[in-house]
Amino acid sequence: MISYDLDGLSSLSRTLSRVADGLAAARSELRGADDVLGDREVVDALEHFEEHWRDGREEIVDGARRISDMIGSSVRLYRELDEQGVAQVQELW
Repeated sequence: MISYDLDGLSSLSRTLSRVADGLAAARSELRGADDVLGDREVVDALEHFEEHWRDGREEIVDGARRISDMIGSSVRLYRELDEQGVAQVQELW
C-alpha cells in the first residue's frame, strides 16, 4: 500500500513558492552605498559578488518554482485518483 501526506506535500509546495518569491524580490543593498563602504576595491568586490549571487539566486528561484509546481500538480493528481478510487469502491457496494 502506498501512503503519502498530501497536506504535508501541499505545505511544502506553498513554502517553496514563498521562498522563491522572497528570493526573487531580494534587492541589493549595495546600490548607492559607495561612500559608506569605503575603498573602491571593496565596493567593486562586493558588486562583483552581488552580480554572481543574483545569477545564482535566479537559478534557485527558478528551481524552487519548478519543484513547487511539480509537487502541487502531484498533490492534485493524487487527490483526483483517491476520489476516483472511492467512487469506484462505492459503486461496488
